[in-house]
Parts: sequence; C-alpha cells; structure tokens
Amino acid sequence: MMDTIKFYLYYLDSLFIGYPFVIRMTVSLIMLLISLYLIAMIRIVVTVRKRKRDNARRENISERFGEKLRTVLLTEQEMSFFEIKDLLNPNDTVFKNWEKKYITDLVIQLKEKPSFNDHNYTHLLEIFPLLEFWEKKLQKDNLGESKNAIRILDQIREGITGSLFTKKINSNEASLRKHVKSEYLKYASNDAFKFLENNFDKDFNGLDGVRLHDSLKERDAERPLPLLTKWLKNSGNEFYQSFIIKEIGYFEQIAAAPYLVEFFKETDSVEVKSEIANTLGVLKYEDAISLLAQEYPYQNTVVQEAIIDMMGELRTKKAFDFLKEIYPQTQNNETVIKIIKNLYKIDKRKTNTFIQKSAPTSFEKKTLAYIKHNEVTSV
Repeated sequence: MMDTIKFYLYYLDSLFIGYPFVIRMTVSLIMLLISLYLIAMIRIVVTVRKRKRDNARRENISERFGEKLRTVLLTEQEMSFFEIKDLLNPNDTVFKNWEKKYITDLVIQLKEKPSFNDHNYTHLLEIFPLLEFWEKKLQKDNLGESKNAIRILDQIREGITGSLFTKKINSNEASLRKHVKSEYLKYASNDAFKFLENNFDKDFNGLDGVRLHDSLKERDAERPLPLLTKWLKNSGNEFYQSFIIKEIGYFEQIAAAPYLVEFFKETDSVEVKSEIANTLGVLKYEDAISLLAQEYPYQNTVVQEAIIDMMGELRTKKAFDFLKEIYPQTQNNETVIKIIKNLYKIDKRKTNTFIQKSAPTSFEKKTLAYIKHNEVTSV
C-alpha cells in the first residue's frame, strides 16, 4: 500500500518538474484538501451506517424483550427461576455481545422504576450473563470500554464483588486505577478499606473525593464505618487529610473529635486547620472551644474565620462570649460580618443588645440589619 502511494507521489512530482514553485505548492495543497475531503466523507458514511445499525439493534432488542422484561421486573409477584427462563430464554439461546449490551440498557432503565422487583432481578441475571459480559469489558486494554464497564457494573449492582475489580487496581492509567479503588471499597467483603492507606493514590483530587464519599456512604449504610482517624494519621497529603476530616463530620464520628483537636495543634496546614474547625462545629464538640479560642490570635484569616463559624455552630454561652471578646479587636470588615452573623445565630436578642451598646459604626449597623432581613426573607 505504501509503495503505491509513494509511486503516485513521485509520479505527480515528475509531472510538475520545471513548473514555478507557486504552481507546485498549489497542486500539493489541492491534493491534500481532496484527500482530507475523501477521508471526512468516508468517516461520515461509516458513522451514519453505524448509527443506523445501532438504532436497528436497539429496536430489535426492545421488540423482543421490552414487554417481557417489564412483566418480570415491574411485577409484585415473585417468580421462580424457571418461570422467568421460560418467558425470556426458553431455548437457552447464546446471545451476541451487542444483544447483551442493549438488554443491559433496558434492564438499567427499568431499575429506576419504583416498582422494580429485586427478587426477579436476581434470577434474571442468572439467565442473561450480563455480569460476565461487562466484567470482560472491564478487563480489556481499551480505556474507554473499561471506564464504561465500571459505570454499567455500578448500575447493575446485584452480584458485584470486590474481586471483580482487582485486575485493574494496578492500572497505569491513574483515573481508571482510582475509580476502580473506589468501587473496590464499595463492594469488597474483605479488607475493603485497604486503599485508604497512603493518601488513597497519587494526586488525590476532587473527583476522587466525590467517588470515595459515595463508596463510604454505601459502606456506612450497611454498618457504621470504623474511625477514619486511622487513615488521617498515616497521610502526608493535606488535600486528602482535609477530605478525611470532612468525612468524619459527615458521618458524625464524635469519638474522633479529641484527636482532631490534637491534630489542630500539630499541623501547619491552613487548609487542614480550617477543615478541623469546621468539622468540630459540625460535631458540636464543645470541648474544643477553649483550645481554639487560645489558638485564634496566632492563626491566619482563613483559619480564624473557620473558628468563628465553628463557634456559631456550637451555639453555647462560651462560644458567644468568645465572639463578643474578639469583636472589638477585629479590623477586617469581612471578618466582622462573620462575627455578627454567628453571634446572631447563637442568640438574636443578646446580639441586638450587644451591638447597640458597642457604639457600632454605620457599616456594623447595616450588617446587622442585612442579617435580620435575610432571616425574615428566608423564612
């Protein structure tokens, strides 16, 4: 093939030997544009034919199995394995890959219905080898197919185990590897939390946090999570540390609060300190007030504002008194707004009295009026 192309290139070149450079360049560009046009047209034709083929296949599966699947999966009746088999695949037909793909699509659509029958669904997965099909897709070297297979398997759910993902855990592709680790945590029955060690993975990012949070929620729904401080201790990544601290608050792990207070004193990270203050507020850990009040003058503005918000969440007299104490010393207008807002959150009446007696500036009066107005309109 390459020899043929070279032959015609040399042939064209020989035809225009002796012509001015501009003419030769123009001919070359015209030939290039014609080639690109032909390639584009071929791609369009192939794409259109593929789309028509896919639509025809989708309609074929819908006509053959749509109503039958609705009968099985949207009924209140618990059918036996053989009843479902006689309805869906009485002749033990071996399905083609494209048939399995579109059957999966139909099943996933029906899973979203409130009347979905889990009992019959279990038998259906024994009749249609959908799990095996998507597991093979996951193990392929094609990155796109592997990622799509993870998404589909997560939607199938029934029969998924952690071992299904183990072959891709050491993938060189970071996004796939981290996604697989999150799914492993969700479905594994043994040592499910092992990948929380060592910062979970390299370059832990926001998307990793979203996926990991989703997996932790599912584990927690089955049984309470172990204390997440275990993985906080062994981490050197402040972004990952902040994630773990936030999760401690989300899952209301009050037993971790004393450790967070100590960790606040040890860490130098502004982000981590801020997240600790926020989480202690979420946990309503009143014992943290004294320490964070002592630390307040030595922290930068970001951490100070997190401490102020924490006091507002705790809503105790001690927290109120602390905010009153730092109020006259504060020069930053944004911080003043936060203090007034959190004072008002703790005790509206006392805040009104306190602000009025403190010889407020016009800015502080407007701030309090604005906070009151927002409270009224939000109600």
